[in-house]
Amino acid sequence: MGEGASYALEGDWPDDMEISQWRDCQAQLLRLASPRSELGGTMTTRRDILAGALAAAALPALARADEGGQYVPVPFFITPGDKIGINVHINGSGPYLFAVDSGADVSCIQSDLAQKLGLKFTRGTVSGGLGGEEIEGVYLAKAVRFGPYLPQRDVAFDGLSHFKSRLSGLVAAGFLTTLPSVLDFGAREIRIYTKGTPDLSGFIPVDSRLDASSPAVSARIFVHVTIDGVPLKLLVDTGSPPYVLLFPSVVRAHGLWDKYGAGTPGKGEGTTGVVSSTRLVTMPDFALSDVTLPHVPVSLMDPAGHNENDGSDGLLGLRFLEMFTVAITSKGMALRPIAPPATAASSSAAS
Repeated sequence: MGEGASYALEGDWPDDMEISQWRDCQAQLLRLASPRSELGGTMTTRRDILAGALAAAALPALARADEGGQYVPVPFFITPGDKIGINVHINGSGPYLFAVDSGADVSCIQSDLAQKLGLKFTRGTVSGGLGGEEIEGVYLAKAVRFGPYLPQRDVAFDGLSHFKSRLSGLVAAGFLTTLPSVLDFGAREIRIYTKGTPDLSGFIPVDSRLDASSPAVSARIFVHVTIDGVPLKLLVDTGSPPYVLLFPSVVRAHGLWDKYGAGTPGKGEGTTGVVSSTRLVTMPDFALSDVTLPHVPVSLMDPAGHNENDGSDGLLGLRFLEMFTVAITSKGMALRPIAPPATAASSSAAS
């Protein structure tokens, strides 16, 4: 599953939110850009599994440079399922379509693909996500190449047998957090900095930190926001399509399911294939440090449903992040607003 899958290198911008509302958000964001370059927040633990491989990858023929330092580019595209798709070669085979998932602290692969490639089975593990957990295996790949330029040796993947997707697997948050990086939606490129850090001119620092639950897993990005006066800790999750998704515990604690009863019913499916009921609503007064919006689309999970155990209240998802160029360093995350795409502008004019 996912082998040889390919898509046109062009993005699919959100179509389940009114274009006029989306453009209102963008208009406010474009007035927020500032020349500050210092990021807020602190870092607790960083996983070093990419460091050696990236040092080797930083060859003159492969690496590029900008005002901040030297980086290795990895092109990406937005898949029809609203994921950040990259091509991955494993042990010389491929390419396979993987998603960069900053909500995952371990990388994953379809179990049937891992077995087809003859990857070494190392041990059993418990894989979890929205909707529950399941026992899987851990497979070891001797050589992996992300995109055209970025190699890594001895990569461990959790196997997923109930991963209902055309994707062949997921690349964990450490792809973005182990070394300084930029997630550039305008250029459709991830830049991994092997020397120096990104030039943060024009970026807005936000209240964020990198944190890992143990030294054995990737550090993920957490931010503190307020929505409708409710303070929330959100996990930055490029694998989650909604702008914001709130977990059952916070929905229940603040009575949001009843307060926003007029929302649109929906379903959300986690990596383990378990489906959860959701409700898409519009909540007012979003604030992430100096990034403020009058309203934001929020997916509420059914308060009777399964809750995550990572200490967060929900997810800050891909469709929110797509409105920015995202920079990540050891100090946290910064955002630079980007202009709405021409397709959104023309759609708004036509409506």
